[in-house]
Parts: sequence; structure tokens; C-alpha cells
Amino acid sequence: MDIGDNSTPFLFDYDENGTLDLFSGNRKGDFFHFRNNGSNTVPIWTLVTTKLLPDNFGGNTFPCFVDIDNDNDTDLLLGNVKGGLYLYINYEISGIDEGKITPVNNFEISAFPNPFNPETKVRLELSIGQDLKINVFNLLGEKVKTIFDGYIKAGTSTFNWDAKSNSGLTLPAGIYFILVSSKEAQKVIKVAFLK
Repeated sequence: MDIGDNSTPFLFDYDENGTLDLFSGNRKGDFFHFRNNGSNTVPIWTLVTTKLLPDNFGGNTFPCFVDIDNDNDTDLLLGNVKGGLYLYINYEISGIDEGKITPVNNFEISAFPNPFNPETKVRLELSIGQDLKINVFNLLGEKVKTIFDGYIKAGTSTFNWDAKSNSGLTLPAGIYFILVSSKEAQKVIKVAFLK
């Protein structure tokens, strides 16, 4: 196999079939993916793509697959000859584990009005004071707004959301999910932003 000068091979079971697949960058910044159709001791490499991602990462692209955020799925870290680092976080749901977690019911969440334009109020009712995060996600699972991140005392608290993303731009009309999470529990509600 010849993939160009300064190859940077990395073996990883990408398709989760028990055999290690081959990934490599090269001097030009190409990013190769070879599927292993053989075994780990006698691999048969089949080229899948020379451009695993659409971007060019610079010379001597070096891939490393690792679960960097400890969420049980594999993320991708890329380096290059100039010292650049690129991190691709995997937000894909990799599995659902039922029956092992006992639900904790120490807060309730609601939003009014819903549907809304351009603003809605997120209401929390907490039985105990705790650290909470309130984030808004779009249908693709991308976080578009952090409404709150910190300690909230027991009782009722209200937060306004005005349908602006973290960058300050007004979001497109559509369905959004407001996720409230603590160390013990997560709850999500669906809201509709109408224009």
C-alpha cells in the first residue's frame, strides 16, 4: 500500500465487527479509511475513502480515536504538522440501558407559553436545592442555548428564553428541546417556536 509520504497509521475497530480498521493521514493532508475484510493477524485492507471528512486538516494529518468525553462513544482527535488540533465529538446515541437506573424525581419542568413567539418562560419546581444546567437543543441534537448553569435553591424558579442562540442570532422556527440536568437526573420538554 502507498498512501503518500509521511503516513500516520492508526488502527481502530470503526465498524465494531471485531477486526481493526486502518486510518491514516499523509503529508498532503488526506485522511484515508481502509476497512479490514480479513482478520487482525491477516488483514485484507479495502479502501473506503481518501477523504473521511470533507475538511483538509493540513500536512501530516494524524488521527486518534478516543472517548474523550467519557460518554461511551468514540470521538475523533486530529493533529497536523503545524501543531493544529481538531476535535470531533460524537453525539450519536450508542445505546439505551433500561432497568439499571432508578429515576430520581426531585424537580419538575414546564414552559409557558408553548408554542411561543418570541419568548417563553421555563419554570422549575425543585424539592431540594441543587446544581442544574438548563440547555436548549435543536432537532439535530445540537446545543443552541445555555439558559442557566449553576445552583438553584429549593422552590419555584423561572427563566426566560427568547429564542436567540448563544451567538445572539434568532433561531429558525421549529421544535426545540429544553433539557434540565443535575447529577442525579435529567428531564426534557419539547417546545415549538413559531414565527
